[in-house]
Amino acid sequence: MDDIFQRLRDALAAKEYAVILYKLVPKIIREAEEGRIVELPEPQEAEKQKEASGQ
Repeated sequence: MDDIFQRLRDALAAKEYAVILYKLVPKIIREAEEGRIVELPEPQEAEKQKEASGQ
């Protein structure tokens, strides 16, 4: 039974990351097309920024 809940938690986490990527990818593409240098934060830094913004 615990395995089922772990799989549900994993699926929820994957969905959350998919939503983040869905929002970020168009911005990254737009900035790349405009010739701006795109630097993605490290995953830990992105998590800190997310917590700081209160999302």
